Order: sequence, then structure tokens, then C-alpha cells
Amino acid sequence: MICPSCGSQLPDGTDFCSNCGSVIPADQQNAAPSFNPNDVIFNGASNNQPIASAPAKKSSSGAIIGIVIAVLVIAALGIYFAINAKYMGTYEIDSMTITYMGETMTLSSSDLGITGSEMQITVGMFNKVTLVSDGQKGSGKIKFSGNSVELSDSEVTIKGTYDKDAKTISIPFSEFTKYLSSSDLSADEQSTLEMLNMFDEITLTFKKK
Repeated sequence: MICPSCGSQLPDGTDFCSNCGSVIPADQQNAAPSFNPNDVIFNGASNNQPIASAPAKKSSSGAIIGIVIAVLVIAALGIYFAINAKYMGTYEIDSMTITYMGETMTLSSSDLGITGSEMQITVGMFNKVTLVSDGQKGSGKIKFSGNSVELSDSEVTIKGTYDKDAKTISIPFSEFTKYLSSSDLSADEQSTLEMLNMFDEITLTFKKK
């Protein structure tokens, strides 16, 4: 309570002011303490009650960064699939073109007695490629650039051409022989290879299913 004469702070129920000696009226002895601005300025309280601090606002920067990253990832995947999805799929052996002494002859896979499942190129996500030939399977990476294409693993890179309209991959047989080693071939396979080497050029063409 406050002394009405001098304004001193007094305990509730006090009859006389200990500072100026004035009599405290009975109707003010038990009155609720009045507001003292000094309590707020210097003591951080009003009416002897602590001031509750306002709740801190949660930062939204983390959520914004997460949204931005998600949008960028989705955009990157969209660009990737827009550029590369057209290449993805299985390309089965379609034909073999043989050039000898200026003459060219094309044999279909049925003429060769080869089914698509026996010789095929499978292009998957992120430029992964699987090459199947006569039951043997190899894997690596593939790169398309305009009308050219490269298939590579840790040891060898073979080059060919890509026809976006026909959806075909054509690879010279001489490129495939980079994988061949005479020590890995049987006598019959070596004889066949020598015969094929007599031709000026042999190209295998794979067509997308």
C-alpha cells in the first residue's frame, strides 16, 4: 500500500506511515496496491506480478529452405527425364549391314537366325546400360550426343551412331571386337572372326522395342 501523504511504500494493513507519521485511513489499509510505473521500469513487474514474456516466433527459414531444396530436386529430375527418358528402353538386334568391295547388303535378324533376346542393349536410368550378346551380359554407361553414342565400362569404350527418328543404335562390328581376345575364343570362333574381318565393314543395328 502507498502512504497518501508522502507516497512511501508501506506494508498492507499499516495504521501509521513510518516515514511521515500520517494516519492511514481504514479504507486504504487493505486496498489493492496501486500501479507504480517504477516497478515496471526498474523491476520488470506490475502490481508485484512478473511480466510474462511474449512467446518467441518460430523461425520459418528452415521450412523455406526445405521447400526450395525439394523444388530444385524435382526440377532437376524433370529436366533429366525430359532429356534422357526418350533414350531409355530395350534395343534389340534388328539387322546387320555388310559392305564388301563397294557392295552393301543388309540382313535382318531373322536372316541371321538371331532373336532380339539373344542380342540387345538396355538403356536404364542415369545412363546405365546393359549389353547382352550370345548369353553374355555386360554393364556400363551410355552417352548420347546428337547422332553419336558411346557405350563404356571400366576398360573399353565402343562408339556408334544414334538415329532419333528410327530409334536405332548402330555400332560397327570392329568396335565390338575391342572386347574380344584370341585367348578367350575357341578355334571355331577365331575362324569366324577371321572370315568376318575379310569384309570392308559390318554394322549391327539395334532397334528400340
